Amino acid sequence: MDSDAAALLVKQRMKEYKHILKNSGPKVRAKQQEHTICECEHPEDNSNSCVCGTPDCLNRAVNIECSPRTCPCEEFCRNQRFQNRQYANTSIQPAGDKGLGMYAKEDLDSGTFVIEYVGEIIASSKVPERLDSYASVGTLHLYLMELNADYTIDAGRQANRARFINHSCTPNCATQKWIVGPFPNACVTTALHKEPKTNQHPQHPPCKAQAVWHPPFPIPQQQDQDKQVWQA
Repeated sequence: MDSDAAALLVKQRMKEYKHILKNSGPKVRAKQQEHTICECEHPEDNSNSCVCGTPDCLNRAVNIECSPRTCPCEEFCRNQRFQNRQYANTSIQPAGDKGLGMYAKEDLDSGTFVIEYVGEIIASSKVPERLDSYASVGTLHLYLMELNADYTIDAGRQANRARFINHSCTPNCATQKWIVGPFPNACVTTALHKEPKTNQHPQHPPCKAQAVWHPPFPIPQQQDQDKQVWQA
């Protein structure tokens, strides 16, 4: 596919949904919310050395974002990635049989926050009804992600670019659930990677869900040196 055709395909697919920056639908509050003021110390040199950017932060260790109103590190807090939309640098490009996919424009370290998964929040009890409505109009692609036991994020009609992350049986990314303020949120991060003991590529088991191929982490150069993001 040449560059003009690829650009046209991306443009067409972008029109299939309403782009939103945060979840729509009911305001779902976390059932259990811990005290969210961490014990990190304000950096004396006014630098980015605040431990809010590390697992040593009590909030970050349990997937809770700090509040800009209460964090001791104030403007130097590095645990507000959802609130500040600190997403990885990515692009949407053709991905063969998968249609479109999200590609990282640069190498991403293990555990990097890629993007929040945004969509319409619906009650999980309504998911069968939503699936029926999609089936009635011939919709083939589904973008459902469980938010918690009671609610699901549907990125089919309203979403951000995270909807273009494709499935893989050997993914290089993982989903995480975080509490931001009183609300649960979902995101995609690069997987925690352990180097193989040999230089050989690992064998990938056949995927029972979909016929996809996925490279070992880190992702080799492809699509003009971009790297495709995959999740389970």
